[in-house]
Amino acid sequence: MNDWLVQWGLEAWKPALRVLVMPPVPMLLLALLALGLVRRRPRLGRSLGLLAVLATWLVCTPWAGQGLQALLTQPPPVLAPERIAALRGAPNTAILVLGAGRRALLGEYGGPDLTPLTLERLRYGWWLARQTGLPLGYSGGIGHGARDGPTEADVARLVTARDRGVPLHLAPGTPIHVTMFGKLPPGLQTDERRPALSTARPDPCEGLRERLAPKAG
Repeated sequence: MNDWLVQWGLEAWKPALRVLVMPPVPMLLLALLALGLVRRRPRLGRSLGLLAVLATWLVCTPWAGQGLQALLTQPPPVLAPERIAALRGAPNTAILVLGAGRRALLGEYGGPDLTPLTLERLRYGWWLARQTGLPLGYSGGIGHGARDGPTEADVARLVTARDRGVPLHLAPGTPIHVTMFGKLPPGLQTDERRPALSTARPDPCEGLRERLAPKAG
């Protein structure tokens, strides 16, 4: 879906389209349609109104939400202990946490923080990094329509220092692509290829390159 939006030049409309397709907006639109039809076609209008009420109730139930999430997102299987053991000390491998949003200001901490889903992902990344000894990376900037402020990666660094998590070796500002639980591309192991993007920030991957580069001999 995201590739289609980019291809059609509608990436800037992503926040508005997301609001339109997320409940309860579709159910409200269906209820408005039912209200407009109730005089001309009473039976159809009442049927659509009842359908809108039932659909609104259905999406509010936990089991319906979990079922839709499993059906639409198809999350990958949980890493088995055997797979985690095989990842310990694996060469040319890093863990990358994908961001899921940040809060520009949270009164309890007097500053920015991460959303609950992002914190859940980051905590698992910390735990997995401790179990495997692999370097941990983070990917996240400022989403469309989000408030100005520090990037999601900067907030992740703050949360990591505050909650004493595993230090992040790789975050946005470094134009290097990392595959989760896979081999790193040659650009991360050598400086022969210049990065595709430029940044004025210090490169946080200097130590990561030394750790992941295959040793001679």
